[in-house]
This record gives sequence, structure tokens and C-alpha cells, in this order.
Amino acid sequence: MRREKIRQESIWKDFFSAEREKNPVLAALKENALFQDLNSFELRYLERIVHIRKYEAGEFVFQQNETGIGMYIIAKGLVDIKIPPKAKNSDGEEAVITTLNRGTFFGEQALVEAEAKRTATALVTEPSVLIAFLKPDLMDIVHRRPSLGIKITMQLAKVLGKRLKQTTDRLSEFAAKSDYGK
Repeated sequence: MRREKIRQESIWKDFFSAEREKNPVLAALKENALFQDLNSFELRYLERIVHIRKYEAGEFVFQQNETGIGMYIIAKGLVDIKIPPKAKNSDGEEAVITTLNRGTFFGEQALVEAEAKRTATALVTEPSVLIAFLKPDLMDIVHRRPSLGIKITMQLAKVLGKRLKQTTDRLSEFAAKSDYGK
């Protein structure tokens, strides 16, 4: 037990916590799956071009069917992803598909589609800080720093492929449970 207590009070844990608090934007970029292959220099370059925005609870990041211009990383806070139900429920509210928290990202489809329409609504549910990575910024990276652009787009392709597979798996499970198509 004594050894566990010493580990919990480790100077390294405190050091990394302090770094995250000192620069939450850089920490969020480092932790993001899209940027996991980037070195320190590339992360600092990216940090200079992303856009930081603070949101209050109840603010929309975007609404369903709007044209998307980029993706968002949650540096702090919570965001609900909502869609309107097929048939309005008794209170007429949108259905919450998921609640996203710190470190999660959403809206990445807008980085690869021309005139991408948002498939859901993103609503901030508590004071939050979001990092926007916009399609024009990605295109600028691709042209000015091709090797960095390739790293980011390859990770983006992996993420999109993984999310497509997860969606297909969930639809297959749903179809099997509901005997869809029989």
C-alpha cells in the first residue's frame, strides 16, 4: 500500500497535469487521433492555425442541414449531438444521439466533402472551449506542407473508415434484432 501511495503522488503526474493546464489547446491537439502522428514542431504549427471559441450552455455549434466548414475538438465542456425524431415525441424535442466530452471531436466529414451538409445538430450543454479545424486550413496545409497534410489526411481517412464500420455494425445489429428485410 505504501508503494501505491508514493506512485499516486509522483512528480511526473503533477508535471504533465501542469502542462495540460498551461496549454490546453496544445494538449487537446496532442491527444486527438487525427494528430497523433505529428511531432512537436508540427503540433505547434497546427496550434497557430486552429481557431479557439468559447461557448455558453445552450449555444449551437451548428444545426442539422447547415453547410459544414470544418471539425471541432472539445478542449473543455460537453456537446450533445442531436437529430429530430421521425415522429415528434410528446415534448417535441430532438433525440440526443450522444454526448461528447473533452478530447472528443466531431464534424470531421466537412473536411472531405464539398458542400457537406451537417447530418445532426451540435448543442453545447455546459460552458465549453472548442477548437475548430477548418477545411480551408487543411487545404492550406496540404499545399504549403504536403508531408504534414498527408499525415493528417491519412489519419482522417482512418477515422472516417472506422466510424463507417461502427455505423455499419450497429445497423447490422439493429437489422438482426428487428428482422429487417424479412
